[in-house]
Amino acid sequence: MITRWWNAAGAVWLLLAAVAHAAPAAPAAEAAKAFDVQYGGRIAAATASPEAADDLALAAELLAAATASETEPDLLPLLCRNAYDLAVKHVKGYRAAIKAMALLASKAPEQKNACQDRILDVYQNRYAKSRGAEKVKAGEALVAAIVRFADDRLETKDFAGAAGLYRRAMPLAANLRNVDRYELRLKLDHAGTRQGFQNQAEKLKAALRDNPNDKAARDELVRIYMVEFDAPAAASKQLDLKIDDMASRYVLLAGMSIERLPARALAELGHWYRGLADKSSAQGRLIALVRAKTYYERYLETNSAASAGRADVTAGLHEVDRVVAKAATAVLKILVLSDARFNARYAKDFPRSANVGAGGEGYASSHWGGRLPQNVFGGARSGIAWSLLGPRGWFLAKWEPPVRGRYILVIARDGKGGTDSWGNATVAVNGNRPMKIEGMSSGRTMIVDLGMVVPITTVRLTISGTTYPGLAGIEIHPSRRPAARESLTPPASLVE
Repeated sequence: MITRWWNAAGAVWLLLAAVAHAAPAAPAAEAAKAFDVQYGGRIAAATASPEAADDLALAAELLAAATASETEPDLLPLLCRNAYDLAVKHVKGYRAAIKAMALLASKAPEQKNACQDRILDVYQNRYAKSRGAEKVKAGEALVAAIVRFADDRLETKDFAGAAGLYRRAMPLAANLRNVDRYELRLKLDHAGTRQGFQNQAEKLKAALRDNPNDKAARDELVRIYMVEFDAPAAASKQLDLKIDDMASRYVLLAGMSIERLPARALAELGHWYRGLADKSSAQGRLIALVRAKTYYERYLETNSAASAGRADVTAGLHEVDRVVAKAATAVLKILVLSDARFNARYAKDFPRSANVGAGGEGYASSHWGGRLPQNVFGGARSGIAWSLLGPRGWFLAKWEPPVRGRYILVIARDGKGGTDSWGNATVAVNGNRPMKIEGMSSGRTMIVDLGMVVPITTVRLTISGTTYPGLAGIEIHPSRRPAARESLTPPASLVE
């Protein structure tokens, strides 16, 4: 153990000492010289050797040095990149190669995209070298990584980069049963459309530099930033502040914290965004309606039932909700947990007192004895409220009038984990497209995240499993407790 510690920490100390005593030079040049003194010969020897063990041992040492707290920032890229180059040549080094690039990306955000590209090379290598069932597994891991990195780029408004990655995933996804191709197509369409608007925005800016008084160009540029990019702060920078009109006021108000807005501003912004939705792309329309929904909900939460504008806001929210709910229930985020994991980590996020779905009605293709479908609304999180009379069938929960919620808890019947499997199961909300459920069985809880609070009218489960699958309960929750910050979507696994 002491020797192993010295290999990592001692190497870092030698590098720091070499840098400290070197002649004055640029920090990066100093680091390169120190690195070459310490590792250059050993890397050359390991590379020349046909033995994989030499490469992997040195890669592990470099990675250990990179993770040491004493490591200078200028040394870190050299350690990580060389660890990657040594490890990536061998299947047994894939995990170390990924770790090296993930570390570098976390410490040097400006290199994040390049690091992600190298990580994708690892997944691609594994996919190319795999056969049979292992190739399917490798393909799913590759697509998951591509989509994860594309989502990152979408988040940072790198629409061209995101679209390129989504396109890379599409032909792979065509042959993988466990990849949601519908969601992937939606993401590609969104990124590609945003990229088009990004190009259009640059052309409009160029036109305004030539003719600052071109009102039509300025109005369209502001609309793109407000709706298509959902960026009021950026939109405000495109305004001509010499012109004081209502639209400019709305742009400035939209850039303010919603908590600071008075009731009248909340209502008017909601109405204004609804109007913008009609002039936007399909994705922009949804963005505008979600904005309108947010302002309407804030108005209703903070103003009394006697407020003068409440009827108009309520009507507006109902109209917006119909459109937004359809989109929210088309692509669901699903997490299946053991009951032990749910109770330890998530139960406190969803107190039973916050369940708004207790008044639902239950229907099923069959039931065993007195285990009626209606029993699932009793509020229990254990037991067997309902079960099929056999291995296959369906269950339908219905609310009339609809309940408003974001999270749906589906709690399977009691039993040893893994028994009474649901098999090839699906879940559909509000009659929208069914989405596949992985790994549901007795002793497990499923959390469905719609992404926002919307009206929920139905939840339909189809089950094609074994013995007597069933439920302990179903709950609807508008929110999680504010302290809960962990993502409901589990990260994709690293290469095994």
